[in-house]
Amino acid sequence: MAASAVLARVAIAIASDKRVQNFLLTIVTGVIAFIFIIVGTFFSIMDQGTSNNQNIIACAFSLQDIPANADYDTAKNINEVKNSFIKLDSQIESANSRLSGKKLDSEWVKSVLFAIFFEKEQPADDFYNSFVNCFITTETINGIQTIVPLADKNNQFNKLENELKLPITNETITLASEVYTYILFIEVSH
Repeated sequence: MAASAVLARVAIAIASDKRVQNFLLTIVTGVIAFIFIIVGTFFSIMDQGTSNNQNIIACAFSLQDIPANADYDTAKNINEVKNSFIKLDSQIESANSRLSGKKLDSEWVKSVLFAIFFEKEQPADDFYNSFVNCFITTETINGIQTIVPLADKNNQFNKLENELKLPITNETITLASEVYTYILFIEVSH
């Protein structure tokens, strides 16, 4: 007990010394500043990565030009996806001409294609019709069979996976949704 009383007196004496207080304050301030620098650096790096991804998406969807300083592989991948979108647009138009009423959301269909094929080998020309068909279905109303957009996104992804044998993962679904949301945001803000 006497030892703890002595330690308490020593601690009080040390804490009441201005030099010790200044030293401790300097240490605490330095630690806090270091933490802020680390957190700031982390967010800066994350922001640059996000900004780069958004630029790639905007370029692929022809909302902006490919930057002159883009590396060869990135520019090549963007151009390949843009060419795939041209083929896809043709098939979407063809499907829309057969649909009764509501049309396909072409930005959603392109977002899914982007999520599956960006930085990968692009599909053959005959693939795009089958791809678009995964976004439509038939419906019978009053004995009349009509073609309509398939509204349920889970069913769309199931058709892509089962009928076209495409590797659909949770990451693919999330990326498609994020790309779609970003494209809608960019189109609204311009």
